[in-house]
Amino acid sequence: MKTFSLSVDEFLKQASSAAPTPGGGSVAALAGALGASMVSMVANLTTGRERFRDVESEVIELRDLAVFLIEEFRRLAGADMEAFTGLMDAFRMPKGTEAERTERSREISRSALEATEVPLAIAEAALKTLGLARRIVTIGNKNAASDAGVAACLAEAAVTGALLNVDINLPLVDDEDYRQRCLTKRNTMVKEATELRTEVLRTVARKMG
Repeated sequence: MKTFSLSVDEFLKQASSAAPTPGGGSVAALAGALGASMVSMVANLTTGRERFRDVESEVIELRDLAVFLIEEFRRLAGADMEAFTGLMDAFRMPKGTEAERTERSREISRSALEATEVPLAIAEAALKTLGLARRIVTIGNKNAASDAGVAACLAEAAVTGALLNVDINLPLVDDEDYRQRCLTKRNTMVKEATELRTEVLRTVARKMG
């Protein structure tokens, strides 16, 4: 299933059904893509205006980065569904003999690692989106400041949602060092996302005040 090719109605119907996908990871990716689209919109409402001529080249760069991230979120939404399906397949492996149980455990750990890496990548892309939102709200058209705020809120939600998927899959990975590194990275990302969103909304309030 190509999540981003669905209509809004179709996506909502699939996401609210008992089907395992699209699930939280894909929804987080969609939130990130929507956040990036708001960054792009603010950039497009800024370019081509005389009073923003001095920052036009940077605004165009921000827009292009946002468009790139939208496509990255699209790719990651599909990758998340594939990773989750692989993990579920691993749980369905036979476990009647010791050899089968060993192989099943190994495959669960391998699949769980992949199902952890993908949402980590979603969170990383969402953090980049937050960085773009911080910059565009600073130099962009103040009449679109609220849209930059929406971008930041959606991107933070994408970070938080993606990392919840990390939290549920990480304990299944049979590599203590990896788990510890991942937890450290996860906690840092949560802190950064909160700080960026707070900074963006503070700037939004100042621009609209």
